[in-house]
Amino acid sequence: MWLDHEIIMERKPVNAKDISTAKDPAMRGSLAALQRAAALARETAIQTNTNIVIEENGKVVRISAEELRRQASEAKESKQKGMSMMTDTEIRVKGIQILAQYLGDIEMERFIALIQREPFDYTQWRESMEQEESVEEISRKSNGAP
Repeated sequence: MWLDHEIIMERKPVNAKDISTAKDPAMRGSLAALQRAAALARETAIQTNTNIVIEENGKVVRISAEELRRQASEAKESKQKGMSMMTDTEIRVKGIQILAQYLGDIEMERFIALIQREPFDYTQWRESMEQEESVEEISRKSNGAP
């Protein structure tokens, strides 16, 4: 919504875990879509020298285009230095996308249920794997094939 040359954005708490494990693929992708929309709103505000207004911790916060430029510059510098890390939400979304791509929806949900109920030490598991195995060989072994 445009009001006095500002972009009004509201940030509400989102339970990323619930959304990222939703059965509906559109729902699973909605969090990433919202993140892309927020990024685009910030880019538009920078290009048009416009403030954005967000809700943060129950308070209205106004962020100037100048501050957005500074934040974008800092993020770019950090990324160039290799200091950029994905947020927990970004990791969840990316992980779900990869699982869905390679396992399909049903097996992805089964995998998530398995790792939530059984203790699993990824480091120990990875060290026990043969380093030359392909993803297909690992998958075949996990399905009980020789």
